[in-house]
Amino acid sequence: MDELSAKPIAIWRHPRKWVLRVLSLNDTPHAKALGMAIGVFIAMTPTVGLQIVIVLTLALLTGRLFYFNKPAALLMVYVSNPLTILPIYWTDYKIGTLFFKGNLTREMLANVLKYEGFEQWWQALVTLFVEIGRPMLAGSLILGSGCGLATYLITRWFLKTNGPVPNPSTEQDQV
Repeated sequence: MDELSAKPIAIWRHPRKWVLRVLSLNDTPHAKALGMAIGVFIAMTPTVGLQIVIVLTLALLTGRLFYFNKPAALLMVYVSNPLTILPIYWTDYKIGTLFFKGNLTREMLANVLKYEGFEQWWQALVTLFVEIGRPMLAGSLILGSGCGLATYLITRWFLKTNGPVPNPSTEQDQV
């Protein structure tokens, strides 16, 4: 049994405990910080529904080049979730319109992100990439790079300054 599954916690009810569990994993500060930064970067991209696949594919493709903590990256992709996806994607789009022409309104984007089932999800993904893709993708690369870099620097500084984080699974969790 790995360290994360020692005592399950509902992530939506206790996100702080999940972050503490990832920070307490037996890994280097660099690997944990890089994993969190990669997860945040991917969370800022318009890849709703594919983010976990992207993290795992990236880990597979870069395994010989560099190492990052996969649980940390997987946790951080949940920064983009049903509550945050519209503000994140709108910010992506607005940053991207500084470089590419676009006339999308926030309401139009909200309508694109309303879907039920695979077919509507696929159509939303196609719309995000094809119809509004240039500004959205450019903005997401800029926002993701900035947020990922900030996440890396803050996480690594925190871990270096404070030392190992105690594992919260040893404390009494109330789920």
